[in-house]
This record gives sequence, structure tokens and C-alpha cells, in this order.
Amino acid sequence: MTAPHCNPDMAPGDGVTLHLLRRWNAGEQSALSELLERHLDWITSFVHGRLGGMLRSRDETCDFVQTSMLDFLRYGPKVEISDESAFRGLLARIAENNIRDRNRHLGRAKRDAGRLRFAASDSVLDLDARRDVTRPSEHAERDENASLVRVALELLDPQDREVLQLRAFDDLSFAEVGKRMEIAENAARMRYSRALPRLAEKVKQLRERGLGAALDRPE
Repeated sequence: MTAPHCNPDMAPGDGVTLHLLRRWNAGEQSALSELLERHLDWITSFVHGRLGGMLRSRDETCDFVQTSMLDFLRYGPKVEISDESAFRGLLARIAENNIRDRNRHLGRAKRDAGRLRFAASDSVLDLDARRDVTRPSEHAERDENASLVRVALELLDPQDREVLQLRAFDDLSFAEVGKRMEIAENAARMRYSRALPRLAEKVKQLRERGLGAALDRPE
């Protein structure tokens, strides 16, 4: 897919992204291109402004941003959110995390490419503030919880996110985690124990108050 170029002055419009996400979740391929067209330039500029020192050029930033957006939209949980600035903020955070991963641990690119491939599910994750809805089935609730954990992980402080990834997702020992993070084994264990409740709090914020409350949104 050729990288789209949108008007950098294009401001989010109420409901447009939600409409595109619903079209994409329903299987309409053109909605993916429209989502990229609408948000890619803004997210690229924001990420490059924050992490430009880690990258050689804005084009390289754009490549990372586009890949991150495509991975999330194609392989992540199906999401619906009416807050377009929060949607941009989430994807910007995911792109930043992927860039940090690339720079922190060479050789993890292959694993990172699959990091957002969540368990297949037909359910849609509502990232707006929780509305009164019929209680989901046990299976759907389990899928939702797993998806919320994965989204919440992307919203954590980079050190919290890394220690949880290495221990809980890569299944490394605390000695191995400490070696990767260049800290002592006991320090890795303590950092992990502190990161777990922070992850739980992010999940709670997402479930009860929506993405906007869980995300430190870009201005």
C-alpha cells in the first residue's frame, strides 16, 4: 500500500473516524485507506517531533507510523471510538513504542511485527466511556479483557511496558529481564511488581471511563 499524504491542517471531525472504523470492522477495505489518509500525516508529525532523534528522517518516521497503524488496524482488536484525538493519541503511542523497541533491542523487529496480533475475535472493543450495555457472554467478556490488557499495555510508561513485555509476554526469568534492562535481578522483580497494578489501573480506566481518560493525549 502506498503511503497516503493528507492535508496536515485537517482537523478531526466529529464521528468521521468512528464511521470509518465501523466500515473497516465490517470488512470494507477502502475504509483502511481512508483512515490512513485522514490521520497518517498528523501522527507522523507528532511522533517525529517527540522521537526525531531516534530516527534518520521524517520519511523513516512515516514508515514506522504507517506500519504501526496497519498492524493495529489489521491485527489488533476491532475498536470503535468517537473521540478522534484519542484515536490519534493511541496510534501515536503505539508507533512511539515500536520505535523505542527497535532502538532498545536490535533483533526484536520480527517479534514486534506480531506483537499486536491479538487472539482472533469477532467482538468489537468499545473505547468510548462505558455505556450501559447488556452484560456480554463469558466468552465475549474474556476476549474484551484480553484486548483491554493489550491496549492498556501500550499506554504505560516505557519502563513499565518493557518489564511487563519481557516477563509476562516473552516469559523471561527475572535474571534475564534484568540483563535486558541493564538492572539487577531484584530491581527487575520490584519493577515488575510495581508495573502490574499500574497496568490494572489502565485497564480499569479503559473499561469504566474510556480511552480519553486512560491516555495522556497530544495537544
